[in-house]
Amino acid sequence: MAGDRWQVSLIARTEITVTGLLTNDDERSSADIDEIEKALGERVTFEQKRERNFIDEARKDEMFEELCASLSDSSLSYVSHPDFPKRFVIKEYKAHKNRQILYPR
Repeated sequence: MAGDRWQVSLIARTEITVTGLLTNDDERSSADIDEIEKALGERVTFEQKRERNFIDEARKDEMFEELCASLSDSSLSYVSHPDFPKRFVIKEYKAHKNRQILYPR
């Protein structure tokens, strides 16, 4: 950034396959499932970002490790839950629908 100051960033991403994830057992009709798959495509990406600015050069590696630990502590149980993929896809679909309402084409 400036002099001996760094920006330390960590971005963790995972792709979730939408196609075939939802079933009629999830209290959705096949029409709803088809609409979700059409709106989102084959995959959606879950992303978490951690960032710190103006980190002393001598601490940049230590800060990166702290960001990794923070991400692991706060997100690991969330993304490892068996229902996470379905819940995230539904959340993304709702966000997609809201964007359509706010910004119609």
